[in-house]
Amino acid sequence: MNILLVCSSGMSTGLLVDKMLMEGEKRNIQDLKIVACSVDEIEKYISNYDVVLVAPQIRYKEKYIYALAMSKNKGYAIIDGVHYGLVDGNKILDQAFGIMGK
Repeated sequence: MNILLVCSSGMSTGLLVDKMLMEGEKRNIQDLKIVACSVDEIEKYISNYDVVLVAPQIRYKEKYIYALAMSKNKGYAIIDGVHYGLVDGNKILDQAFGIMGK
């Protein structure tokens, strides 16, 4: 599965990417790719990903990101604020897999 994390600058989700990848290794998940980008770069990246997870601090861009994700037939969700704040790679990885029904 390919997961795109979107935030305001692409920087704040960097630690979350690491935590999610470590959780994927613990679960022995093969072919897991997770990348973070800024909301300004989403159109450049979205086609290569299955799921788009949005950082809660850019919820104000939800209408735009949701429409783009749906037009590309991508799974979509805003990351739970508590899980994001705790940098809980386990719960956020669960959220991504839940979107894809896995």
